[in-house]
Parts: sequence; structure tokens; C-alpha cells
Amino acid sequence: MELPKETPSGNLHQQMMWDLYKLQNEESRVKGDRVEIIFEAWKQLRGKCQRYWTDDIDNDKLFDAHEYLKAAISRCRSMVMGGGNDVKTIAPCHVEIMKAFEECKNLSSFANKKSSSTSSSDATPE
Repeated sequence: MELPKETPSGNLHQQMMWDLYKLQNEESRVKGDRVEIIFEAWKQLRGKCQRYWTDDIDNDKLFDAHEYLKAAISRCRSMVMGGGNDVKTIAPCHVEIMKAFEECKNLSSFANKKSSSTSSSDATPE
């Protein structure tokens, strides 16, 4: 499969992976240090989702979202570590993981309270 020659239309997460591809001078293989940075970002997202769930332990949908995110990260790490350290493997994984995290965040009453209090304080004149 050949990589596109121009920026694909899509969401921010796809754009981030496209930018990574461009930063690598259009080299489709992602270097080890960059893979580790991506893995660390995924780990941090998993940790945030877990905190959301532990703050709302009775939320079964949030638990399911957390479990899905963990499984997606595990599956993607295995694919990348098994030789799939190229943009066409990492990009769909990253998009899936970011969507799973967004679902986790959307289901979290804690995250929603925090973001609504931030946005309401931003709108309040001083």
C-alpha cells in the first residue's frame, strides 16, 4: 500500500500521524525513539482513563470504555513491536486509541465536570 502524497482529510489524530510522516522526510518507518514517545502518550491516556473510571467506579459503560482502550493499546503495541513500526500501521492504531480515550472521557462525569467548570470560568468576565 502506497502512502498518500498529500495531507488526508480527516480528524486531528490522523493529521498528527501525517505530520509525523512529514517530519520524517516522508520515511514510512517510525524510528524507535519516536515509537517510544507514541507508546508513552498511549500509556498516559490509559492512565487518565483509569483515573476517570476509579473516580466513577460504578459507571459500567466507563469500565467498558476503559477495558476497550487497554485492549486497543495492547493490540497496537504488539503489532508495532512485531515489525509494524510504520506510519500505515501506527496511524490507524493511534486514531483508534484516541477515539477510545475520547469515549472514556465523554463517559466520565469527573472529566465532564472539570471541563465544564473550566469553560464556565473562562466565560466569566473579571
